[in-house]
Amino acid sequence: MTVLIAIAANPSEGQVPYILMGADSLEITSDPAQGTTVKDEHYKKIYKINDMLVSVSGRFDRVFTDSFLSFLKESDDTLSVLYKKAYEYVYDYMENVEPHEEAKCGIYIGCCKNATPEIAEIRMKKNDLGNAFHDYQVPEPNQFIVNFAGSIHVPEDDDLADAFKKRVVDSQSLALTSVRKAAEDYLKKAASRYPDTCNQNIVFERLR
Repeated sequence: MTVLIAIAANPSEGQVPYILMGADSLEITSDPAQGTTVKDEHYKKIYKINDMLVSVSGRFDRVFTDSFLSFLKESDDTLSVLYKKAYEYVYDYMENVEPHEEAKCGIYIGCCKNATPEIAEIRMKKNDLGNAFHDYQVPEPNQFIVNFAGSIHVPEDDDLADAFKKRVVDSQSLALTSVRKAAEDYLKKAASRYPDTCNQNIVFERLR
């Protein structure tokens, strides 16, 4: 699992809109047949594909990430169109290909074409596809949209999410440096609650 944050920010006039995504870097791979577990402390969870940022978290067969990123790379659709096709791709994979009944995923796709920050969200569980979810949003001027994913639990970890949002709102600034610092603090605190599945090696990617 992981801890992950995805932000689309549309600061006031004079500042550049942006997409910011951050996550820890721990990946744990188990082989029940061999009785082995391998930890990768520098696993990549955020990707730059064409003019987009893409983050993928959850529990699923590892071949899914590569196939999904290849699907996105071949598309030239705008995000407002692509996110629906991406949802259908993930849904089909979960329903017909994914071998693990407990598989689930949280995916965020962001872009910032023409200084317009856009972010799409896809969430689903293989054993509960009836409640699969997808959404597309663009923040209003001087507003931001934030999504949290991974090992966190609701409502147990709501205090961390609430503290992040309050810190950004109270600062009265959507400057990238201050939001990134708040996001880093959130991720480190969230990861410390789940040390068996998350680490403190926090990595960020951004688009402007």
